[in-house]
Amino acid sequence: AGTTITTGALNVIAGTEASIMIEKISSADNILTVRGNRTVASTDWNSTAVGSAIEWATQDTIDATEFTHSVGVNPQNITLVTGGDYLVYYNDHLTSAAQRPNVVISLKVNGTPVTGAECKSQYIRITEGHDESSCSMVYFLNDMTASSTLTIEAKKEAVTGVVNDASDALLTIIKK
Repeated sequence: AGTTITTGALNVIAGTEASIMIEKISSADNILTVRGNRTVASTDWNSTAVGSAIEWATQDTIDATEFTHSVGVNPQNITLVTGGDYLVYYNDHLTSAAQRPNVVISLKVNGTPVTGAECKSQYIRITEGHDESSCSMVYFLNDMTASSTLTIEAKKEAVTGVVNDASDALLTIIKK
């Protein structure tokens, strides 16, 4: 049975339909949740065309039997303690005063880009108030080996110009 949510607002254009899915997670087992607001290279997410990994400086939830992560030493790295299948959720919210930057976000395993695990929706036009962008990426990593290291990288695809986080990027990984 469904539950009615009575706070907040959902605006749906007349004549269309919308849906939202919320999944209750019963405990911290098999979960890592971290937040970050800069890359290893800079607070500018658009600073390099070769890419720079996001530093996960805030750790909200970690199951230490499944993940290894340090906010102090190499905070960009997340290591899988055990092998298996993992579901990766990534979200960010960026802002810029530069015209036409586009930050690309990609998932890497042991330093190698994962085919298809890329977000290229960060284009900021800067015309008529369009000075923010966001990215949501969900990717299923199957048959991972223990000790694999995951990173999320930001790189410049379009013009040079400072792009900063408007709010922390969020990363959740669930061992399935």
